[in-house]
Amino acid sequence: MQKKKIVYPELEAQLAKKGCYKMKLAEMLGIFPRTLSKKLKGDSHFTVEEAITIQEQWFSEISVNELFKRNEV
Repeated sequence: MQKKKIVYPELEAQLAKKGCYKMKLAEMLGIFPRTLSKKLKGDSHFTVEEAITIQEQWFSEISVNELFKRNEV
């Protein structure tokens, strides 16, 4: 069984901590849930605008840099 790769550990932790649903996040960004999944896995990239939107609307207490710090996988 393949281990889930976590590219953005702080973002994943904060989503879980706040009980934020990835479906809602995708809807807020105007993207498909599958596209969001690819971004979270590192197969695709978040745009600067998407990162700022996520940080400002859901995690204003955490800097964008901290929230989107990549885990070297």
